[in-house]
Amino acid sequence: MPQPRRATTKKPATIARVGLIVTTALLLHLGLSHPGIPLRVMAALALLQLACTTFLSTSALLQGKGTLTVILLLLPCLVWPGCLAVPRLGVVATLLASHTTLYAALTALFGASLLPGRTPLVTAMAREVEQQVTPRILAYTRRVTWLWTLYGPTQVAASMLLLALAPLRIWSIFVNLLDLPLLVAVFLGEFAFRRWWLRGESQARLADGWHAARRRWRAAAPAGHVAGPAGVAAGPAGIPD
Repeated sequence: MPQPRRATTKKPATIARVGLIVTTALLLHLGLSHPGIPLRVMAALALLQLACTTFLSTSALLQGKGTLTVILLLLPCLVWPGCLAVPRLGVVATLLASHTTLYAALTALFGASLLPGRTPLVTAMAREVEQQVTPRILAYTRRVTWLWTLYGPTQVAASMLLLALAPLRIWSIFVNLLDLPLLVAVFLGEFAFRRWWLRGESQARLADGWHAARRRWRAAAPAGHVAGPAGVAAGPAGIPD
């Protein structure tokens, strides 16, 4: 039956997603800022990346996701060859454009919901997962929508400053290695603060908020994908379940 098969493949798929994101970020960082890294290290990372990509691509085809999903999943495999073939300035420009585009999309997604006559995006998600949406929850979720609206410009501004003032290695750590952990840290920190600030009112679990965010992200991305800084289909909607 479909449901048991999905349950048994969910954990390997999650591991493969994490492996793909981590190996791609490491290949980009090492290829960009450590050109003298031993070839065997890069080759081992590339092989692990290829294994994760193969697993996810096969899963995508079995789920009927289509060729676009497979193509996007194969793109990270071009990271290491790209770092070898493309001048460093070209790699930096591509990363900067990808990083900026991703957070511009995030800002537009949340910011558009704050326009007059619209429901703030986090408020809409709260209505999906909370048993009762009180006036305090309405006020709080509007502020959180502002938080995510401003998070994108803050990320881009920090990236620009580091690129202009810091060594390239530091900038690469920020956009390649810390990008996703910072996003997750803000998400978890906001949830913890919400449970304290709205104690007795907010009953939604962390998983409820995550699934609500996934649904909104999927609805906002027509093809179901957003390219992350590492060139991988990243984010809540990016990689098939």
